[in-house]
Amino acid sequence: MEAYLDLIDAATTVDSLISRPLIHNKVTLGQFRVLSTLLKAGPQTQQGLFERHFRTEANASSTLAILERRGLIVRRGHEADKRQRMVHLSPQGHAFIAKLMPKQTRVVRAQMAALNGREQNTLRKLCRKLIEGNPTRFIAELTLAEREEETPKDW
Repeated sequence: MEAYLDLIDAATTVDSLISRPLIHNKVTLGQFRVLSTLLKAGPQTQQGLFERHFRTEANASSTLAILERRGLIVRRGHEADKRQRMVHLSPQGHAFIAKLMPKQTRVVRAQMAALNGREQNTLRKLCRKLIEGNPTRFIAELTLAEREEETPKDW
């Protein structure tokens, strides 16, 4: 539990530092994450953005609607699967995030400088491991272990 709380505290600290310049540009951290993902990875499905960045579908819909109203993204039908919608950076959105990204990168680099290169690489690997882990299996194993603890041995 302590490792988890430390992880949350570290993420909150970095998010707080990153958020300060965003407020000046009238962008939330969630909006920034969507725009930076689109800049780095190119067009994404709405579902893919939802799974990566949001806790609720309402939050995702609201964020995308705001970015679309501001002219920073464009949503189009998926070429191969008409049930899906693709989210693209608009030219204005590309210019906006490309201008904002260097400042944000400097803030993150300054904070990450507390770790040397090897430590940063280890941190990244550990985070990927947590992201890609199998929580369903772990919860099932934990539940089984808890049941075994509650069951008297002489039954």
